[in-house]
Amino acid sequence: DWVRRMALDWPLVAVGSAGGGVYVADINSGDLIAASRDAHPAYIETMEAELEMRLLHGDYDGGGVTALAFSLSQNLLVSGGRDGRTLVWALDVDQGRLELAATLPCGSSAVSSICLSAEGNTIWTGGLDNKIRRWDKALVEE
Repeated sequence: DWVRRMALDWPLVAVGSAGGGVYVADINSGDLIAASRDAHPAYIETMEAELEMRLLHGDYDGGGVTALAFSLSQNLLVSGGRDGRTLVWALDVDQGRLELAATLPCGSSAVSSICLSAEGNTIWTGGLDNKIRRWDKALVEE
């Protein structure tokens, strides 16, 4: 397994792996704070998925986590995968827990980018289906 995506909010780093795992670690100590080892599938066996991955990564496989955004001040981590899902995670640093708060349906195309508003109340996703989606965090977590 290897690092696919990274998002930094000092002193923590969120990492998305090619195998589909999502991890949060403390950069100063090197300690793993929280993890979900199977957040996104590493492979999707469809012709469309294979074509999309070639567009996104060339001939080299780019499985697992394809997009990541992180806000320590909001205790929020958002990951996207080649399965077309965006997962919203609640991070509890004190308890060392990463808990799935919501799944956002982003179509059947891989999620290629995720952004969080500065206040953390809006999630933006972009995908290989040529669509940008906006999500209100308060509505997502209800």
